[in-house]
Amino acid sequence: MNLERFTAIVDAYGGSPSRWPDAERAAALAFMQTSPEAQRLADEAEALDSLLDLPETAPVTRELQERLLARAPTANMAKPAFNPRGNFGWSRWIPAVAVACSLVLGIATGTQVPGLIGLDDETLALDAVSGALTAAANDSEILGGSE
Repeated sequence: MNLERFTAIVDAYGGSPSRWPDAERAAALAFMQTSPEAQRLADEAEALDSLLDLPETAPVTRELQERLLARAPTANMAKPAFNPRGNFGWSRWIPAVAVACSLVLGIATGTQVPGLIGLDDETLALDAVSGALTAAANDSEILGGSE
């Protein structure tokens, strides 16, 4: 047994010799009796084991409950007064106004811009018909129509 192996055993199994592997327990105990460093390691591990073996929480006492409740912030549970502007304030209308403005702007742009740049309904219809006729003529050439 050496200090490195003893340290590995104590780190893995704790400071209590009853938890150590049976095959190495006798050698570890003998080494611990002769090495002050090994004894110190075993004592530290035993102290840690005793802390880990403590229950997770202490039982709740009435005194603890009273201290916690005394330190807890108090919430104002009173019902707020009726505020007619609170439910219908201007900040709730901002998204609806933004959508309405964008719709109005889109409709105005769609109906007014063609007239402003010289495109009226008749011109747009003639362009659509001539485009359709040109496409039909090109289709007949592609499909091997008469020349």
